[in-house]
Amino acid sequence: MGSNSLDLEYFDLQWLESIDVDSWQLESPQANQEEPEPEPETDKPLSPNRLAEHDLLDAEAEHTIAQQLQSCFNHIVVELCHTPAGLDLLFDLCLDHYPMEESTLDHLLTQYDLYLVLKNQGEHQQQIDKPFAALVENLLRIPWQRDDLMELAQLQSSAHRNIHQLTQQLHRLRNRLVTANIRLVYHIALKYRDQGLELDDLIQEGILGLMRAAFKFDANAESRFSTYAYWWIKQAIKQAIGKQRSLIRYPMQIDQKIRIYHAFKERFRFTHGTAPNRQIIKENTSIGYQQQKDLESLSNYCVSANNPLYDDGVKTLQDDLTASFIPGSHDSNGPQEEHEQRSTSLFALKQLKCLTDREKKALLLKYGIGQRRAYSLREIAPQLGVSTERTRQIIQEALEKIRHQ
Repeated sequence: MGSNSLDLEYFDLQWLESIDVDSWQLESPQANQEEPEPEPETDKPLSPNRLAEHDLLDAEAEHTIAQQLQSCFNHIVVELCHTPAGLDLLFDLCLDHYPMEESTLDHLLTQYDLYLVLKNQGEHQQQIDKPFAALVENLLRIPWQRDDLMELAQLQSSAHRNIHQLTQQLHRLRNRLVTANIRLVYHIALKYRDQGLELDDLIQEGILGLMRAAFKFDANAESRFSTYAYWWIKQAIKQAIGKQRSLIRYPMQIDQKIRIYHAFKERFRFTHGTAPNRQIIKENTSIGYQQQKDLESLSNYCVSANNPLYDDGVKTLQDDLTASFIPGSHDSNGPQEEHEQRSTSLFALKQLKCLTDREKKALLLKYGIGQRRAYSLREIAPQLGVSTERTRQIIQEALEKIRHQ
């Protein structure tokens, strides 16, 4: 068999029936000796008091587990191809999220159509195996994201025993990496204490990041698993702190700059007794002037809708906002009516440019333009310093000017 071809018997529809997935275990130096059954995971909780009981893995063991993980994911792709629904899901995922060259895509679709035609025509199994093996071989060459494959496997695991066994084996392999590196989570979580989350919560978030790293660990990586998982754990803890600290969520890089910016200002104020200027901040944090303005404009200040507007506590902010959107409300107008009133006010102000200051003031007060309410002639007269009759004449003269312009 050539290096670019696949063994057809390997892709027989019942090829996994004879494989005992539970037997995939790492070889130990004392493999020939009978070892007692390991205690269930529920009997050995991941607690600080029992960290020393979790066995460490050397580089060779980690590499072996990574190879087994990759093998499980390859087997999942093959098993999904054996189910009509799984094969359709693979192709839908491939077309939506995995762009490829047009010639490669045409070749893959041609193989897929050929396989469906032969299968629907009821051809002999030997005639179907060859195009099916070629189709699976090309699908295995696609750099699938493991999260996508796990999602598809979980959708099909309830109806297919082999896929269910493979997902169980994946979880067992993942748990071996997690339990062997649980000390790393505690080590990183201790660095982020007193930042808004309890230590237990930090550890839980770090373990989630460690589990994600275990699924994504590649056998071709040129580093130990602890080095690879460090950044996943750190990212998970930072994201949890960011979510807890503020109601408004910013991207990670923006949130990090905000922390650096405000931390330096507080440290400088504590040391020197005064706030640093923009030049000092730029020299010490490499944050430019415009970025400093942008960071200062970002605020996490939020107001509860149930806060009382006045000291009596009768009316809340939510009541006031709700009333502004009720048609026909006496307290305030809706958005459309408010827009119409603003447009009318702007138009009226443009027409007042031909008037004197006293005429303009008289009209604004008379018709309530830009005011809380419209005023009577008796109320306007003292503000202009003239009699009520003279106020009426001024308003009349102003209206005549507007009509004739």
